[in-house]
Amino acid sequence: MSNCEEVVKNYTDTRGNFLGYTVEILCDGREQCTSWMLLPGENLWNDGVRGFLYLVAMLWIFIGIAKASDIFMMSIETITAKKRTISQWDAEQEKVVRREVLIWNETVANLTLMALGSSAPEILIAFIEALTKLPVNLTQVAQFQAEGNLGVFTIMGSASYNLLMISAICIVAPNLPETKKVSQFTVFLLTSGWSIWAYIWMLLVVKIISPGRVEIWEAFVTLAFFPLMAITAYCQDNHWWIHKCKGKVDAEDVPADGESHHVTAPNIRVLNHHDHPGALMHGRAKELAVLENEQHQKAIRRSDQNLQNVEEGTVEFRNAAVRTMADSKNGRPKTPAKESRLQSIVDQTRLATHGNPVNEEDLSGKFTFGAPSYSVLESAGHLEIDIYFHRKKPSHSKMKIPNGTPVSNGTTETSLTDDSKITGVVAVQWETREGSAKLNRDFKFSSGRLVFQSDEYVKTISVPIVNDFEFEPDTDFYIILKNPEGDAGLGDPSVTRVTIIDDDEPGVFSFSKHQYYAEEGRCVLTVQRSKGCDGTVTLQYKTIDGSAKGGDTVESADYVSVTADLEFKNSESSKTISIECADPKKSKNFIVTLSNPSAGAKIGHVPAAFVNLHTTDDGLDDRLGDLIAEESEPVTWGSQFVDALTVSPDEDDGEDAELHWYDYVMHFVSLPWKLFCAIIPPVHYAGGAIAFVWSIVWLGVMSLFVEQLASLLGCVIGLRTAASGVSIVALGTSVPDTFASRTAAKQDEYADAAIGNITGSNSVNVFLGLGLPWVLLTIYYKARFDMDYPIDSENLTQAVVLFVIVGTVCIIILLIRRFTIGGELGGTKISAWITAACLMLLWVSFILIVILIVYEIIVWDII
Repeated sequence: MSNCEEVVKNYTDTRGNFLGYTVEILCDGREQCTSWMLLPGENLWNDGVRGFLYLVAMLWIFIGIAKASDIFMMSIETITAKKRTISQWDAEQEKVVRREVLIWNETVANLTLMALGSSAPEILIAFIEALTKLPVNLTQVAQFQAEGNLGVFTIMGSASYNLLMISAICIVAPNLPETKKVSQFTVFLLTSGWSIWAYIWMLLVVKIISPGRVEIWEAFVTLAFFPLMAITAYCQDNHWWIHKCKGKVDAEDVPADGESHHVTAPNIRVLNHHDHPGALMHGRAKELAVLENEQHQKAIRRSDQNLQNVEEGTVEFRNAAVRTMADSKNGRPKTPAKESRLQSIVDQTRLATHGNPVNEEDLSGKFTFGAPSYSVLESAGHLEIDIYFHRKKPSHSKMKIPNGTPVSNGTTETSLTDDSKITGVVAVQWETREGSAKLNRDFKFSSGRLVFQSDEYVKTISVPIVNDFEFEPDTDFYIILKNPEGDAGLGDPSVTRVTIIDDDEPGVFSFSKHQYYAEEGRCVLTVQRSKGCDGTVTLQYKTIDGSAKGGDTVESADYVSVTADLEFKNSESSKTISIECADPKKSKNFIVTLSNPSAGAKIGHVPAAFVNLHTTDDGLDDRLGDLIAEESEPVTWGSQFVDALTVSPDEDDGEDAELHWYDYVMHFVSLPWKLFCAIIPPVHYAGGAIAFVWSIVWLGVMSLFVEQLASLLGCVIGLRTAASGVSIVALGTSVPDTFASRTAAKQDEYADAAIGNITGSNSVNVFLGLGLPWVLLTIYYKARFDMDYPIDSENLTQAVVLFVIVGTVCIIILLIRRFTIGGELGGTKISAWITAACLMLLWVSFILIVILIVYEIIVWDII
């Protein structure tokens, strides 16, 4: 017993009265397990029993963390869904319009609040560990340094699981061979770079810049990387880098407040190479060049408006999504208030033709159109336009021009006398030219020669307009005057723009009802078209598993999974979808959704239908179908406790699906946490702010217990803190995210919600999970001991280098899949499962190697 030590611990009550004592014998250099959680005499229990109880307690607390994290994410979703009303100048309507936009930029929300929500347990564990390990003397400094760092290795283990295991699961989750790609690819690349840089920076801090210690400036720089990452992602989301490379913004695009619309100009040009074979004018006139530039600027303004409209859409699986939308800035009128936009265009045309603005006195003896632009409905069939020959200078009177916008405002007609007018016969030729409107598709080519007798000053031409019954954006074409004959010339405007306003209505598509029943091995659903039947429209429909599972055949599944297109021809108002179903032994169900309508069509108020696989209508699925048709009732504080006490089946099985024994087991296991989390006010109270603060406090309390249990587990079974952090603790905090990502990979159209949030979360883990504790510790150590915060860099360095390697390999694999098979997720079964197996093997190898490094079985002198 010479190598053993007796440790006596006395117990007293709150008043200091002696209650008893315990004697613990520690042999072979073993240290006493200490924690404020220990019961009296707990250190005397069997180590195996204690280890088992600590492990079970940790797993049980992970259930509570998952429940609180869910509420935390819902509160964040409520906060980021808030909107504000803005006033914006509409260049087309030439007026200020008011509309609602999201207060939070989608990218900033995902990289700050959303990523914080998914990373909160790891960040809180690291921060709480720092709080509980603030030493009071130098002896404790050495002791805490020797114990290892649970928070750092938990963050690293969670990052490896997210990047490798969740990616592997999501790759095989879609209905193979379907592929899905990240839609916001540039932002994904940016956050991927930040996620790798986060660990490179950690390596620089602990091994190169200040080996074995963290200085105050390093801690603050680490924390500052978090907002810097959000800012750079916001800039990329708004195309700042691309726009800057293209050069300066045209002065016309800059509103009066100096803000510019950063969008890529659409590829819309007024082309001149499709001239009619008989045309005499093949080159671009100066007037046409000016109008082309105006058309180009108009397209840019339309793109700004369209991008803002996209932002207003809701985002599915928002708790994991990285789907970024462009955010355009407020606009203002581009021209002074007293000057109309059309008059501004006329002045530009005059300047291009004559070198300086032309006034009315210069129109004598010239041909002009009545207005520089016209509009016509596509259904009108034709457009009539007046062409004028100015036989007399209008000295002081104003000219009134019918069928168009007058050149100058006024109502006095010009009176011509025989002594003042230009006599003689004159003529001019005219013809149509393509713009965004195309020959024979939008209008018919027209041309002619107009002869004006001595007493004629106006003639009317007619241009046929093609009504194709297909929805399309408004288009433009041009009519030009050329080759004047006699004592005549061309005045301003000699080119006019005609806008064809599309009045086709492609319609609104929705299911005829909210639920259907399978009969005789088949379910037939009806899709109805309302509010217009013009043109050919295609839309996508797909099945989503509920309690019924889809497959290739009914022999191997409950129904045949379908993802296909449904086409409506012009004037068709109804179509049916037929899905083959098996005859189930019990009630099962699945969902069919409509999406992606073409030609400007919209999805109506019944975008999804509930399909019941049973032959008798027992009212069960009627109630389930009503859940789709009706909005959810507001959640009250009291109803949260009722829901917590209610036994419910798995979410995938539906509300009233048959309960199994494991549903009851999970209910009673998680009941304390359900009641514990029901104390948190509903997320819609105070716009989600109360639930946000309350849930993060709850997460902090539970993370405190996890940190203590992990230390005790390592103490009793000899598992080092770093090893338990990178494996058990990291796995417990990351597994809940797996189910959300897998669901998003199966049901979302793109891969952003499934894997796009991973790189952002991994970056936030480092910048906040290490930045906050490092700031606290460096300031504390400098104030109390006048020293930098010491950190064990040997094991950490090797683990960080290993993570950088496997993380880079994973991102490269995802990029290769994107450019070879068309998407990061899915593909053929062979390629998907091989890729998933490789990523899983990488994760298992990483964890095993890190544990061997922690136990110094593998020693690498990397740097």
